[in-house]
Amino acid sequence: MAATFELDVSMALDDLGWHFGNWTHRGYCDETLHGLRELEAGEYTEMFAKAYGWVQPYWDKILSLPPGDFGDWYNSSDFEKATKPLSSRWWELQKIDGGVFGCWTRYARKYPHKVM
Repeated sequence: MAATFELDVSMALDDLGWHFGNWTHRGYCDETLHGLRELEAGEYTEMFAKAYGWVQPYWDKILSLPPGDFGDWYNSSDFEKATKPLSSRWWELQKIDGGVFGCWTRYARKYPHKVM
């Protein structure tokens, strides 16, 4: 579940598509998705899973970009256009329920025996 921390940071500083530019590692993204599911993060899980699926055709392109060039590519990409509505919805939810960190609080209250 610790992998969800960086996703929350990405959503505070950038957007959902940028998260994959910052964290272009499938294993890490798989763990993030697993953590969201464990947290019972509902709509956040659905949005992340959708964006993770959408990034797959661009994965090799993102990995091949020179350091610092992700923004130039991303800001005019179809991937950015696809994830923009998800990011907007994410930010709306954050205002209501505290985002992924809010999920952590609810999880700890629901499952105190799992939190040490």
